[in-house]
Amino acid sequence: MTFEGLDPRTPVLVGVGQSSERIGEPGYRRLSPVELAAVAVREALADTGADPARVAAAVDTVAGVRQFEISAPGVPAPLGRSTNYRYL
Repeated sequence: MTFEGLDPRTPVLVGVGQSSERIGEPGYRRLSPVELAAVAVREALADTGADPARVAAAVDTVAGVRQFEISAPGVPAPLGRSTNYRYL
């Protein structure tokens, strides 16, 4: 494959990461959704095989999807609501 004619705005995936917690499992830390996302981002940066700080400096956009429980007022959020998630 050649990159001639490739739109320079084409997104490129260079690393992946995943984080989850389950109540009752050993090591459960009660992380918020934003904290879990931050753990996954650190794993994705490490997964690139490059210097994580250099890769992070090159990232121009990070997007997240709000949970259903925090998307509407009055909907119960049994595990709490994030207080440090910015909505644009």
